[in-house]
Amino acid sequence: MSGLEIARELGHTVIPPHPVLVQLESDAPWLRRAAGVRRQARVRLLCEGESPTVREGDLLFTAYGVSGPVILDLSLTASRLLTHYRHPLIEIDLFPDHTKEQLTRLLLRRIDPDLDRPLPLWLHAFIPKKLIRVILEQARCTTQSEAALSRKQIGKLVHALRHLRIPITATHGFKHAEAAAGGVDVREVDPRTLESKQLPGLHFAGEILDIVGERGGYNLHWAWVSGMRAANSTI
Repeated sequence: MSGLEIARELGHTVIPPHPVLVQLESDAPWLRRAAGVRRQARVRLLCEGESPTVREGDLLFTAYGVSGPVILDLSLTASRLLTHYRHPLIEIDLFPDHTKEQLTRLLLRRIDPDLDRPLPLWLHAFIPKKLIRVILEQARCTTQSEAALSRKQIGKLVHALRHLRIPITATHGFKHAEAAAGGVDVREVDPRTLESKQLPGLHFAGEILDIVGERGGYNLHWAWVSGMRAANSTI
């Protein structure tokens, strides 16, 4: 019997555990084509009725979805939403260091009518090859060459590069997670001693409590400190 089952048997409220600091899965069909691409990006987690959660960092496209430190950070919120049967999406800005206007000017300056390169070749100067077809599809751009690009089409490309959306359908599971949220409801535990308010002499520590931190060693720190606090309070 697990610690959570014992806590429940003893009358404690147990919030269903769910994986966090974990990769996120998506059924977007183009992800297999983009698998393996790594990019510094700004990523927004969006869900109706929720304030956007924004993180910036290393992003990795995979065949099953998205990974990388920036995704692990966002998974704290995404996993909670999924647990409540809500399906968020992420919006990726592939040029986080550029404003809309700066990126527009950058693309316009790269147009050379004399070269008149095929559009995929021209776009390869800005993004990895595996993302080119994805961006063109997202922008609904059917132009064949750079010389034929209109200002309106440039605007659509800029929007696709800064607002690439991926629906999130699940986390990548406990097997790949660095931590778990959920556990014994902290309202039923004395925060000074980590002793049960319902059963004196029973103490909790670590992930059995519904406490989870961001990346950076916070969860390990909590495991050690909570263990020390629980042990010292019994002396």
